[in-house]
Amino acid sequence: MQKITLTSGRRLSYDIYGDPNGTPVIYCHGLSDSRVIRNSDEILTQSLGVKIIAVDQPGVGGSTAQRRRTLKNWAEDIEELADFLKLEKFAVSGHSGGGPHAFALAAFLKERVTHGVLAAPMGPMDLPNMSRLSSKAGYFLIQVVKFARFFRWTFKLVAWWAKRDIDRYLLSVAKGDSTDGNTDTFLANEKQREMFKANYQTGFAQGAEGMIGMFEAIGNWGFTLADIPQHFDIFIGANDTAFNPAMAKAIVEQLPNATFHLWENGGHYCFVDSLPNRPHWREFLTAIKR
Repeated sequence: MQKITLTSGRRLSYDIYGDPNGTPVIYCHGLSDSRVIRNSDEILTQSLGVKIIAVDQPGVGGSTAQRRRTLKNWAEDIEELADFLKLEKFAVSGHSGGGPHAFALAAFLKERVTHGVLAAPMGPMDLPNMSRLSSKAGYFLIQVVKFARFFRWTFKLVAWWAKRDIDRYLLSVAKGDSTDGNTDTFLANEKQREMFKANYQTGFAQGAEGMIGMFEAIGNWGFTLADIPQHFDIFIGANDTAFNPAMAKAIVEQLPNATFHLWENGGHYCFVDSLPNRPHWREFLTAIKR
């Protein structure tokens, strides 16, 4: 883990991995996740020509919490980090609740962001027919976003559970993600299983602070999808139990320049898969390299 102290005095923690000479991309993790989430095959990742800068959201890992933050605040933090790393231009990527954060970078840092690649992104709250485009779990998440301040004790309870018994927490998440009718994404590969455990442990290292901050930020974007000129590749699994593929299609329709990709046998977290029948991580990073 590396850290930078921002001009505000807050700290931002991040990892840099992949090809050190590859296409630079800022990765925005999702709700309850952290900078740690990735495919566990380091050699594969290094071979794909992408330099990944995975950043912990405020309140996650080693990043200082920032209550009542906005997506524009996130763009300001990343601009400072990009300056520090001497990145004049870079791509953006993200997953789930990290989608709005990646979109914010494209919207607020138009001159620096070249393109984006997202997996199962959450759409804006004013997306037409938003509730109808979500699964049951996704619909619940939307209600949580709308009324985040009333769910703080729920977030704290989830964080307490994850910190108290990470194995049972991981098993519960795995059972809820119907990647291919079982839990291969999370449990079949021991290295991948340990990665997910470290991911959630880092995500909840400060309790529920990161989750609370993310829900508050994505409630009101401060920009529209029409404000984003860069090309985005949008991937989603056909078996996603959090967000219906119809939501991803609706996002693509709202973006001026975007391409929709469906992973036929994938769930919500399938973007990290590199199994023979699910080479999603390779496809995800290849789209970033372009």
